[in-house]
Amino acid sequence: MLSAGQLLGWYGQKTGQAKFQQAAKAIEDGIAAAIAAGEAAKDVSGRLGTQATGQALVQRLRAA
Repeated sequence: MLSAGQLLGWYGQKTGQAKFQQAAKAIEDGIAAAIAAGEAAKDVSGRLGTQATGQALVQRLRAA
């Protein structure tokens, strides 16, 4: 997911389209907040499985 955010940021910078850079920031911020809240996969010190981690991030992005 983070790599998708990085790709959006790169594309936004390359084309000058702020909406892609904003989407990249939302993804990066959502991931950071999810990890801080323990809403991450166990391999990064979270408490959730892969599917639940994805769902938690989607909820954060929708709220952003």
